[in-house]
Amino acid sequence: MKHIKNIDQFINEQLFKREAAIFKNLFGDEKKDTTNTNTTDDKSSSSDSSNVEIKSERDDESSCPGYDCWTHFGKENFWNGINKIGSRVVPKITIDKNSNNFTIKYDGSPSGFLLRHAKGGKGDTIHQLLNVLTIELNQYLKTISAKPDVKNIKMDMMGSRLSVSVPLVRVPEGTHYIIDRRGGLGHGGDFSGLAKYKGMPGYEEAKHKSSSLTEKFITVIYK
Repeated sequence: MKHIKNIDQFINEQLFKREAAIFKNLFGDEKKDTTNTNTTDDKSSSSDSSNVEIKSERDDESSCPGYDCWTHFGKENFWNGINKIGSRVVPKITIDKNSNNFTIKYDGSPSGFLLRHAKGGKGDTIHQLLNVLTIELNQYLKTISAKPDVKNIKMDMMGSRLSVSVPLVRVPEGTHYIIDRRGGLGHGGDFSGLAKYKGMPGYEEAKHKSSSLTEKFITVIYK
């Protein structure tokens, strides 16, 4: 099997072209993502929320580079179920992570907001949580030696709420994995885009379904 020499090669040859710029930023610059998804002190949280609130009134989703409004508006500091885009209250998104598990939860409008979508769509906001999961979990996997246990992912969708929990299994130090997914909301999903990962080191796949949401997850070693 072919091993990946460096992360730029992985981006250029393996990831979908629509994701290349985002993943290059993710894996190429240690200093760019300084957002702490854990709780912060009251003073810091208040300051961040205030600054983002002003920004949200000035901008809308059309200003998000690469249609990544999750990052552009400030991640959990903005998507907190309190801030607004225009007159609309944004969904609440929370992330809980440790060396054994990564969990992301969504509570809010199923549609009407752009989180992170290749074409800037707003019709499936709750489904776009899975795009947030991959970018945030891949960022975390960059810092630890752990494998996403895709076969035991727990996905629970009830109405306007969605929770996805990914168990993490420790692997030899210096071994790093990534996770990717494709799926469908209200339909079976098109998984053809994941075929290019087959044959790569550490490849595993699993399909999960909850309510009208179907997802296939894969994991591979990227170096």
